[in-house]
Amino acid sequence: MTPGQCGIIRQNTATGADAAYLRALGLRCNQRIRLCRATGPWIVEVGCQGGPACRIGLARDMAERVQVEVAVSVSAR
Repeated sequence: MTPGQCGIIRQNTATGADAAYLRALGLRCNQRIRLCRATGPWIVEVGCQGGPACRIGLARDMAERVQVEVAVSVSAR
């Protein structure tokens, strides 16, 4: 993903405590997210479906464990 893109989490490849941490942050399968920043700590907006959303910071190695299917924008169709 590039900053500004939205997507849907399809898999979390973290294990053990790291997997539990990501789930506690709301980074679960089928959750919609938006990448806000991909430098330094990655900033991810969780729940960007028009309702309440929250932004979290993740270390790059942790962020790379979350596999996302990039959503196709309406204007790209």
